[in-house]
Amino acid sequence: MNNDLPDAQLSRLYRKISWRLLPLLMLAYLVSYLDRVNIGYAKLQMLSALQFSDAVYGLGAGIFFVGYFLCEVPSNLLLEKIGARKTMLRIMVLWGAVAAGMMAVKTPTQFYFMRFLLGMFEAGFFPGVALFLHLDDKPDQARWLNVVERELLRADMAVGWSDKARPKVSVWAMLKSQVVYGYAMINFLMIGATYALLFWVPSLVGMCIATVGVASTTPLFITAATEALPRYLSAALLLAVSRRRD
Repeated sequence: MNNDLPDAQLSRLYRKISWRLLPLLMLAYLVSYLDRVNIGYAKLQMLSALQFSDAVYGLGAGIFFVGYFLCEVPSNLLLEKIGARKTMLRIMVLWGAVAAGMMAVKTPTQFYFMRFLLGMFEAGFFPGVALFLHLDDKPDQARWLNVVERELLRADMAVGWSDKARPKVSVWAMLKSQVVYGYAMINFLMIGATYALLFWVPSLVGMCIATVGVASTTPLFITAATEALPRYLSAALLLAVSRRRD
């Protein structure tokens, strides 16, 4: 924030912006996350219902990221041309249509194709959200802010986004940077491990529960609740640590 501007006014302004934007974006991220990982729970009944093998499931689960990878850059280029709002609309409508169309899948080929489309249409979601959080670079489009608030926001953005505050780095320099590749590898390993767990842990939990004799076929709710226990514990510890840090 700009120290020359009234701190109280800026705090109220960004609080208003947060309450306007974050609930919708949190909901969008939640839906996006569920849309990617719910296949792990669908697998519990999908394989027997459609006569898919584990190999078919694994390839279909992973092919999502092929579409995502191939369309990430084109989606970002389109984002620059049409803006964040239209990009978010395009992504949500198309991925919603594909997600709904998954119920019509009958063959492995259809399964692969729909998962590829899902990844292709979700590509660019994160950059779109990042640009949307910056009000698409145009405070004048935020009609829910009054004139004084838009002027205050424009002044604060002008200081925060000045050329001096944002050094220019060429694409070639980034491609030669070892730091970039280091962070990319860390992110790759983290995401790879995370999705491997998300795609296969529900099946493993269900088999473990059935093995100890709780039930021959584990209800989906029991499997989901058991698999979610570590997440509840992590959330509680995160809040506890954050409070101590403050």
